[in-house]
Amino acid sequence: MAKCFICDHESRFYFRKQFDEYGLSNVEYHECPSCGFVFSKTHSEMDAGTWEKLNTSFHEEFENPDTVNSANSPPYLLQAAMLSILLKYQVINLDSCLDWGSGYGRLSKILDKYFGIQINNYDKYMQPERNFLSTNEIKDKKFAVVINSAVFEHVTQRRFLDEINSHVSDEGCLIFHTVVCEKIPQDPNWFYLLPVHCAFHTNKSMGILMGQWGYSCSIYCPTSKMWILFRKKPKDIEPIVKAINTEFQTDFLYFKSGFVDFWK
Repeated sequence: MAKCFICDHESRFYFRKQFDEYGLSNVEYHECPSCGFVFSKTHSEMDAGTWEKLNTSFHEEFENPDTVNSANSPPYLLQAAMLSILLKYQVINLDSCLDWGSGYGRLSKILDKYFGIQINNYDKYMQPERNFLSTNEIKDKKFAVVINSAVFEHVTQRRFLDEINSHVSDEGCLIFHTVVCEKIPQDPNWFYLLPVHCAFHTNKSMGILMGQWGYSCSIYCPTSKMWILFRKKPKDIEPIVKAINTEFQTDFLYFKSGFVDFWK
């Protein structure tokens, strides 16, 4: 039986889904009874070449720059707006920032064009463009901010999550976008089961992961669907969150010690 790569508990069979596309057929999903994390045992057993071919084929079809309304695309404009607001309030430092797993760099292009903010991109499956760093260039390098938008659901092994986190500086923050549920539906027709999605996080599993990595508190922004994890609590963060929410006359941000378990 495969082990959960969040809490190392023995997993159990959860359900199967038939794809019949991108070289996939019958995919087997397992659930951790301890933290609720669900992962594809089928994907985790793929060799590196098969996994890379699957990712490249899928993303070339759905994530290329000419695609409109690609499958479950993150709200990049709203993410860029959130980042610019947090930068304005000096909650984050984007002078040292890496978008890990950035795809074609949609988020960085929006930040640059509409907000005048430049960040670095890295993606092992996409062809480098302007502001893209190579694997050698980011090796052993740390950043004040590491962003990954729609990446956490694409990992087949724990080491890939740890690789992302390894680039966050000792006093930095990790910003990510993925679906986090109280409990992952036991449903092969669940909308988030795409051919390249193989890891599904719960509030409990994410709280465990956050603790393992040494983060103390977090912010969640419902409009951008992004969490910001902080190693150290930013100065005056609670008054800043209150001021932003008051200015926008909505609960734009939520702050909590530990993980913001927004989606119950």
